[in-house]
Amino acid sequence: MKRMSTPELREALLTCLAVPRWADEVAAQSPFESAAALLAAARTAATPLSRSEIDEALSGHPRIGETARGDSPSARFSRREQSSSDATDATLAAAIAEGNRAYEERFGRVFLIRAAGRSRTEILAELHRRLALDDAAELKIVGTELRDIALLRLATLAGTVAERVAAERATAGGSADAPADRDVVSAVVADVVAATAAGTDTSTRTRSAIETEAAATSVSDSGNIAPRSRITTHVLDAVSGRPAAGVPVELEQRLESGWHALASAGTDADGRVSVLGPADLPAGRYRLTFDTGRYFAGTGQPTLYPEISVTIDLSDPAAHYHVPLLLSPFAYSTYRGS
Repeated sequence: MKRMSTPELREALLTCLAVPRWADEVAAQSPFESAAALLAAARTAATPLSRSEIDEALSGHPRIGETARGDSPSARFSRREQSSSDATDATLAAAIAEGNRAYEERFGRVFLIRAAGRSRTEILAELHRRLALDDAAELKIVGTELRDIALLRLATLAGTVAERVAAERATAGGSADAPADRDVVSAVVADVVAATAAGTDTSTRTRSAIETEAAATSVSDSGNIAPRSRITTHVLDAVSGRPAAGVPVELEQRLESGWHALASAGTDADGRVSVLGPADLPAGRYRLTFDTGRYFAGTGQPTLYPEISVTIDLSDPAAHYHVPLLLSPFAYSTYRGS
């Protein structure tokens, strides 16, 4: 990609995200010194996307569960992204097709989600959750999903994903040329997406290297590896006994002038937020605010707590602070986890 002319780079970018304004902004900054610099520019230019740009980009995406036709780079990307171990499950396929129809009636556009690294079961659960959101909240999610898909496709074109998968296999003792199993690919996908969102260079990071960076990384219950911030959280729905996915969380720091926003994120399919603010924070007072009202609205449950704030004292800036939330509509608890 370093050898590409600006027009050639622009065409390559459009296969990742069909938004000419975005492609023009990124290509105009070429040449890039590294894949990380390219991904950082792409992330900045895609944050946020306008409503018209979202509609424009969606026109190139097939419905989840449908096979993209043709041999264009975008179609090839889509077929690979929608490949999963449960892709042939007829019951899941029917449920997703029905969910797609309900979503299109509700929002007037196709349901979009980063399918790479996710099972159809996870996708169906997220489809059901997002059906209950209002249009503004859902539009913001669609824009973020389009950006993450674009970053992952761009990382693939830049060789980052292929290099990482080969490195993972070689580290595990297998041949670097051997096909990678789905767990390895899923872990690499999760790490590349999370790291590009955080502005981290993933090109030379192997799983073993990530695991040794204990103060800066975490491994989720599903085995996916992602960069870890100093403060992390995990939300469990005590009623369903399952992780609470899609809960917006904001992190703030107490300063002399008042509370200062540091970062915001949403819990993933495992109910976790592993990247919430920087990896290094000074000692002081911090507050996590969970938008539980939005979560319960999505599940159709009334709640006494539309918002929950947890204030903590970070006394050891070298330590990791994990602050889980055990949640139900009329009660909650929190503790320091590990």
